[in-house]
Amino acid sequence: MNVSEAVDQRMSTRAYLDKPVSRETLETLLTKAQRAPSGGNLQPWRTIVLTGNARQSMIETAASVLAKSPAGEPTDRAIYPADLWEPHKSRRFGVGEAMYAALEIPREDKGARLKWFSRNFRFFDAPVAIMIVIDERMGHGQWAHTGMFMQTLCLLAEEAGLGTCMQECWGILRPTLKEHLGLGETEMLYCGIAMGYPDKSHPVNQMRSDRADLAAKITHRLTAEKWRVCDFYNTRTFWKDGEVGEEFYQVESSNPDPETMFFNFQKVRECEEKLGPWMRGGDDSLPVSTL
Repeated sequence: MNVSEAVDQRMSTRAYLDKPVSRETLETLLTKAQRAPSGGNLQPWRTIVLTGNARQSMIETAASVLAKSPAGEPTDRAIYPADLWEPHKSRRFGVGEAMYAALEIPREDKGARLKWFSRNFRFFDAPVAIMIVIDERMGHGQWAHTGMFMQTLCLLAEEAGLGTCMQECWGILRPTLKEHLGLGETEMLYCGIAMGYPDKSHPVNQMRSDRADLAAKITHRLTAEKWRVCDFYNTRTFWKDGEVGEEFYQVESSNPDPETMFFNFQKVRECEEKLGPWMRGGDDSLPVSTL
């Protein structure tokens, strides 16, 4: 399996086979995942792997808290922003409806939906639970780096024939689980990852969430004197003379003007033809007059 295949196949697995994952396999995955990038090589994440009785104890602790307080415990780090806005609100609603449709649980059957949702706090019966811990003194950058580690781990699991589900829901039980897991004074639980061999025949694992079109995620900026080429690898700025304005003409690809977009891409092609290797990281001493 190559990287592209792993990225395409990875999904939130919510049903697992009753089949253990060996300690050797887990240690191999976690060791490889340590190669994930982090700014300054801080490696701000810490993992706690739960299997067997330790995993069951975690499940029982969560159940005891949720029985008294179904909404969980107070937290200053909500899973989603309050009053979620579009298009994010519709995406969140859409993936939930798609999952319940796959399970054939209608909106009117609130009890069945809640019962299914409670499986989150059993790791969807996965045999392995990996709790992701971070020091609360870390900044937003280190949270992003921790996410890179998680994605790396999940892709490696996919390559090994395992399924995963990253679960932020555990964040609603942070105070209790901090004590249960014996975390340090400044440590906090970020989330959990369920891991195991996927039950590919289960209806919930037939559902794949959609993704926004690429055009909705890319913005091209240009002016007559200056344009910025943004691709998947780098961003470089080009200009025709020393007179460079600060204003950009911005084109949102989600609602493009065809003529402007053509002009934009035509400029990019012209630039590539003239600058070739320099655009791809070659000679930075190329004189301005070449443009």
